[in-house]
Amino acid sequence: MAQDRLETVAPAIGEEIRPALGKLLGMLLFCIAMMVVGAVIAFFWWFEVELIAGKRISATAGIFGLLAIPLGAFLGLVTCALLASAKKLVIGADCVQLHSKRKVAVHIPYANVTETYATGSDGVVGLVLRDRLDGSTLVPSWTKDRYEVQVMAYRKPLQEIHQLVNQRLTEFRARAR
Repeated sequence: MAQDRLETVAPAIGEEIRPALGKLLGMLLFCIAMMVVGAVIAFFWWFEVELIAGKRISATAGIFGLLAIPLGAFLGLVTCALLASAKKLVIGADCVQLHSKRKVAVHIPYANVTETYATGSDGVVGLVLRDRLDGSTLVPSWTKDRYEVQVMAYRKPLQEIHQLVNQRLTEFRARAR
């Protein structure tokens, strides 16, 4: 995406769906807690610390504690990436846009959409593009023939966002006839 292209696309007016920052921060706190609890369990197991009534952490629990540390770190990094890339989703009358810092980061006009799909319970809403190189479409360079919106980062459920996109796409096609 060229920087000059970002400034030529006007923000669309439509249904605005903001990122669910509370949910993402909760996920990050869970990952941090997972790492801390895993570290405490691993420490108690490794140094054979006596717990209540002289019991000790089993080897299985100690190994799970050791595995929880890198798993929590990895999931925490994924959550940080979702937080850093959280953009406002705008479903307009003639396009879908993602806004970042009051600028249009992604612009997909319905004229360039062949179909939509939804996958997973908290998964993605996908837009299949007619022509990725269309001059009126602004998508990241790594986008192939479809653009997927990560719904997990938003305040509305997958089916509601997918239904709204389909409704606006149908209305756009009816007006174009």
